Amino acid sequence: MSKLLSQDAETLLKAIIEKDTGDGWIVSMDFPNTILDKHSANDELKDGRYIKSSNFQGFHKFGCQLTSAGKHYFTNKNQIQLKEAMDMFVPLAEHLKNSLLEIVSKHKVNEKFEPNQEEENIIKQLQSAGYLSNFKLDVIGNCNANYRYEDLNYLFLEQEYNKHMPKVAQTFINNGGQMGVGFDKAIVNVIQNNGISIQELLPYIERIKQAIQEEIDPEDRETAINSIDIILSELESGNPNEKNVKSHFKLLSKIGGGIKVASSCCTLLTFADKVYPFLQNLSTWFQGLL
Repeated sequence: MSKLLSQDAETLLKAIIEKDTGDGWIVSMDFPNTILDKHSANDELKDGRYIKSSNFQGFHKFGCQLTSAGKHYFTNKNQIQLKEAMDMFVPLAEHLKNSLLEIVSKHKVNEKFEPNQEEENIIKQLQSAGYLSNFKLDVIGNCNANYRYEDLNYLFLEQEYNKHMPKVAQTFINNGGQMGVGFDKAIVNVIQNNGISIQELLPYIERIKQAIQEEIDPEDRETAINSIDIILSELESGNPNEKNVKSHFKLLSKIGGGIKVASSCCTLLTFADKVYPFLQNLSTWFQGLL
């Protein structure tokens, strides 16, 4: 599956593309001297299937076969970037959304600034929700405004999210048929016999579990993960026990956690309530935690 590359891997791929004479084979070329880790860059290109049959020729020489995905990586980079951002998108509460937009408009890319206590707290909250992750505070309290794609394009991602998530309802299937709709035809793959397949729910479930590991105290983690597993089992059954699902969501909201847990639960509920309307009001239990 195509994925975004690190700077080293992109530098190597650019050099490979420049050496390509049309048949994809690069018999021997010099490594760009700006690459810090040649082996990692090579492994990244191979793992992403941008090259194959690569080989090192001494320390400075390199050979490989450029794949079609490699040839078109930079042409398709925006789409790859958007797909990755959509897969990880977490809707923000209104006050955090406004704070993100204010920071992005106020501080230019790579600008160094000294945040006051209130701004520093907001940055930490946004980082807990998965935004401004490249912002770094140095030893004297200065911050470097190094943005990621999702930081700069939040409004567009939100628009795409709101546009495509309601389509989940269209995948409700009768009489054993199947249909796939959604963002990049990947948000929803199959819903059969009035049930949601595990493939569709797993990304949202895994996001919640990751947030639980990061934000919930060790003594409560096992209980929280067990509740998520029960919710998953019920929802994918096609005939969930409403009382059981609600009780475990309520338990999660009482355990609490942080912004990531609350946001991830809200995202799952937004997905699943299009098929199971009894989930519609449950997100309010988590919105108060945002």
